[in-house]
Amino acid sequence: MIRLGFDAKRVFHNRTGLGNYARTFLQNLAHFYPENEYHVFSPALKSHANRQHSDNPYFTAPFHFHPIPSPLASWKRSFQMRGTLLSNRIQVYHGLSNEIPLDFNGLHGRVRSVLTVHDLIFLDLPSTYSWIDRRVYRFKTKRSLALADRVVAISEATRRQLLQHFPEHEHKIQVILQACSTEYYAESPQSFPHPLAHQSYWLWVGTVEPRKNLEAVLHALHFTPADERLPLVVIGNTSHPYAQKCIQRAASLGLKIHWNPHRHPDPGKHSDEKVNLIAWYRHAQGLLYPSHLEGFGLPVAEALLSRCPVITTRHSSMAEICGPYGLLVDATQPEELQAAMASLRNDLAKAETLRQEGQRRAQSLLDPRRLTEQWMNLYRELIGE
Repeated sequence: MIRLGFDAKRVFHNRTGLGNYARTFLQNLAHFYPENEYHVFSPALKSHANRQHSDNPYFTAPFHFHPIPSPLASWKRSFQMRGTLLSNRIQVYHGLSNEIPLDFNGLHGRVRSVLTVHDLIFLDLPSTYSWIDRRVYRFKTKRSLALADRVVAISEATRRQLLQHFPEHEHKIQVILQACSTEYYAESPQSFPHPLAHQSYWLWVGTVEPRKNLEAVLHALHFTPADERLPLVVIGNTSHPYAQKCIQRAASLGLKIHWNPHRHPDPGKHSDEKVNLIAWYRHAQGLLYPSHLEGFGLPVAEALLSRCPVITTRHSSMAEICGPYGLLVDATQPEELQAAMASLRNDLAKAETLRQEGQRRAQSLLDPRRLTEQWMNLYRELIGE
């Protein structure tokens, strides 16, 4: 039995990428290795009643929830965790999102530390972050990398970013890929009560922000002859100014877009929304995901597991996840995207191969039992078992 501690802020306070990673990660650990103790540390939840939900797994064994009290909970989480970890006899502390407490210095091996790094987009695409965010993220990342005993990148692409910007830490960096939510490994749902279920459509999934490059999809659709143009389903929140820009651009181009603001389910709870998203993947002509840069590219993995063909970017992590079973394009060239769309639509044999072989590859590459075993081996190595 190992006493493991986790920075669980994103588990409770983030319903998108980093939160999805943390929740899936902890659920897999508890499922495959229930004999351990999992201590989750998070700023206190806004609603105390929220903690008492019996169906929230993070408040039942093998989890132990430790709220970081206000005021200054964020400060304490980043700078004053050493005493808390020692008093709870934590053997390994794991920062799940690019950060470990900065007072780890001086623990002298009493608590070992692991850092998950998702991406360094704030360094490689600085225009997508504010000046102050870039400064804060760089400081925390640089300091956390120096303090961590081991650093785990969620993809080879992220490992390359780390080696480019922080080559001095090469000796302690390894890759363990990200698993998807458990629903994606089950049989895909066959029923889909939606008017588009019996039509062909393209699918786009994600946070609607400039880096995700939805505009390239709109231009590719515009380049497609009107009689060959399929409708586009966009599943993503429309509150970002870039989303409003895309809505206006689609209207000006006369494109048929079905906008579905994605409502993320409550952390830790099963929701039919995940199943519905799998159905959207399963019935789509293909996922269009020409993002400029990703640390992993979760929609690509989800699509492959759901037997949905993928057209994505040939650089960054997405090509790594697809392997030979995705159609890869230059994110800056909508004409390439349009040609790949035409190829996928017109070649039914190719589409079926991508569905079958893409799913098979993803199930093997992202097998949750194998990935979780890699993590347990790392934890055991750190404590000398």
